[in-house]
Amino acid sequence: MGSRSFKFFYAILILVQVLFGINFITSKIVVSHITPSYWAFMRFFCSGVILMTYSFIFYRKECGRGYQYYLKAFIFAFLGVAVGQTAFLEGISRTTSVNASILASTIPIFTLLIVIIMRHEVFTWNKGLGILLAFIGVLAIRKVDAFSFSNTTFLGDMLIILGAFSIALFLSLCRQFMLENNKYWITSWMLIFSAFQVLVYSQIVGVKLVTPDVWNIELLFCMSYAIIGATILTYLLSNWALAYVDSEKVALFIYLQPIIANILAWTYLGEAVTLQSIISCLLIMLGLFLALKVNRQNHIKN
Repeated sequence: MGSRSFKFFYAILILVQVLFGINFITSKIVVSHITPSYWAFMRFFCSGVILMTYSFIFYRKECGRGYQYYLKAFIFAFLGVAVGQTAFLEGISRTTSVNASILASTIPIFTLLIVIIMRHEVFTWNKGLGILLAFIGVLAIRKVDAFSFSNTTFLGDMLIILGAFSIALFLSLCRQFMLENNKYWITSWMLIFSAFQVLVYSQIVGVKLVTPDVWNIELLFCMSYAIIGATILTYLLSNWALAYVDSEKVALFIYLQPIIANILAWTYLGEAVTLQSIISCLLIMLGLFLALKVNRQNHIKN
């Protein structure tokens, strides 16, 4: 594809990170009223049903066939959604927010290592330098001086790393599957499968269901946004882009989340703009530019 094509998919990936960035705010409101794992089940199940209904109406004949199709969808749902989301939710409750945000930023690094080991991509110095600069920017913006390993946070830290590695595996392995099949149906089945995977986990570990005492407009809006904006749109757009953009490039856009979070903090929360945050954002953007610049015409596959 031409230069317009890769710019289009990069714009899609930027939109995905914006939607995810907003979801950090809405999710905090929702999980303060509903048990996180049960909310994950409700979120994924409702999103899957809505998207599956749409797929059935407009793409009825393109639904996958055969046990291998559903097995792959089940595995990718487990890696990319169930483990990634559950490990993060469980991990962040057992560690500090600084540790969680920094460790979650290892997703692009894990992804690059996996695709190189699998010989899907070749390591270049520009890629390595770009990822390093972006990661340093994340460390600076996340206040790395507050990062610490301790006995009290060890389990949570390991869960965050598990979630990051699981998402990296998903990004590295599922690209061909996305390319060969209808993205609406794949995303529908992944969301449905992951919903019940999370529910089974909740039952096994004995998580208690907590529901809101009072339902209000703010809570309903945040729940609606999490289902439509932060789940249906984000997973659908991500899977769509993943079929055409190299896996490690998709993972790199995760580094935009701290920039989006800072912009939201400056504009809506009234936080002060500091020199450190500006330099951090510039480092992340420079790192992304270097990593995405290499042979960019080859990053979009036909």
